[in-house]
Amino acid sequence: MHPVSVFDFSGRQNTAILCSCGYPKASIYSFRHRSYYIRMHCLACDSDHIWSASFSDFWRSPVFVCQCVNSGMDVSYLCGPGEVSDVVESLDGQLPSELSVFEDARDDFFVNPKIMAEILNRVRSLTDRGDVYCQCGNDEPRVEVFGDRVELSCQECGSLCIVYAENENDLEVMRGIDCIELSENGFSCVDSRKFRQGPGAHQNKRHFD
Repeated sequence: MHPVSVFDFSGRQNTAILCSCGYPKASIYSFRHRSYYIRMHCLACDSDHIWSASFSDFWRSPVFVCQCVNSGMDVSYLCGPGEVSDVVESLDGQLPSELSVFEDARDDFFVNPKIMAEILNRVRSLTDRGDVYCQCGNDEPRVEVFGDRVELSCQECGSLCIVYAENENDLEVMRGIDCIELSENGFSCVDSRKFRQGPGAHQNKRHFD
């Protein structure tokens, strides 16, 4: 969390948001307080984004969300002191535990950071809808993230489903899946190699177990 005051922009056009180690996490530019531009490095897709906000949106909106334009993930939140606790509480309940990987991962941890970010976002979306579950009845599989894949496991029966996140084909497969059902006491995977065109290939598959 970083407090920002309107006085931070007095006599200058920008203010820097610094990590405790001194690393610049974000820059906020103001043009006569009519508009604000927030520039931040996105850990989800490993690129820089710029968000714009009017004076009213920047200072008066309950919560202004800076969202990754590539993956759709929420990168940061701008809110008043009264809303901070509500935002933190909502993140504790909704932010996928797998996102903690981004805090400790080296730049080369993921085979393809952008693909991984979008697949994690898709897994989160399906989970929020209740469309990730196990045949044994457990609807809260554990999510673990590795450099090339996401593993969904059931703590009740020990089933495992691997979602590969290496290339565009893997992402395309995940975009076509509406539900992930773990096989009770079994193993399954979401792998683009199983969906390639050819004899016996699965076309337009909408459900995966």
